[in-house]
Amino acid sequence: GGSPKGSAKVTPAVPNGSLLADGQSVRVFFFDDNINLTLGDGSGAAETKGICNLRDVVTGRYVDFSAGQNGFTCEAAYRHTLIHHSTEYQNVLVQANILDAMSNPEYFNSIISQFARGGEKLVVFMDVNGTILWNDSIMDIGPAEILLGTMFGFTEIRPRRGFDMNWGGQPTVRVEETQVIKPLLMKIAEGDNSLVHEFWKRDKFSDLMQQVGSNAELGWVGKPESFSSEEFFNVYEEYMRELHKQERAQGKDACGITVSWFKCVSKLRQ
Repeated sequence: GGSPKGSAKVTPAVPNGSLLADGQSVRVFFFDDNINLTLGDGSGAAETKGICNLRDVVTGRYVDFSAGQNGFTCEAAYRHTLIHHSTEYQNVLVQANILDAMSNPEYFNSIISQFARGGEKLVVFMDVNGTILWNDSIMDIGPAEILLGTMFGFTEIRPRRGFDMNWGGQPTVRVEETQVIKPLLMKIAEGDNSLVHEFWKRDKFSDLMQQVGSNAELGWVGKPESFSSEEFFNVYEEYMRELHKQERAQGKDACGITVSWFKCVSKLRQ
């Protein structure tokens, strides 16, 4: 999610009314936790950092999927999921949330059912780490770190006044306006993913929050209520309990993959 979209995962954008060679219509779904729809205006522009490189299958040009562009509108689902869908393209782009996916067994199926039309062929692109999997098998990051990293993507820092954030030997970052924590951490780390992942450790993030507490409140993206860092960690603990509960129910064979993904695969195969 830290690269401009023009160099991200290529995803086919299907203009409305397009048909396959056999005359069948097709709809493309894209689920990923790093699509960065939480950035708001311009979140789907080519120069904005993110993971989805949406390309028109006829012209090959980049398709801006920001709300208000190319027929795209934004819709919220569950607790922390955002969906961009279009009247001009047969595409549904989902900023998936592993916490929503974990808590709702029909998570993926319900979103697909909402936007799919009868008789369509469905093409579903599904990210793995942080979307259907509780841990990151590539980066060797466990569920507790994945959980914090996920929460950073939909939690805002809302300053009462402008203030400076300092961390170790990193350059000072000035915080003047409300912004999502995840890209703010990227600024502090100057794009160094290894340093960003240090913040995914609870003790490190707690230290950082001590700087924030006297200058700002926290809030969920798209929701007006604010809360303290203590309340943030209460929600974190609640999700950890749910994660362990589902892990016990599924057993080791599930390998940390959420139930909602297995149910989705089963339905798509029918």
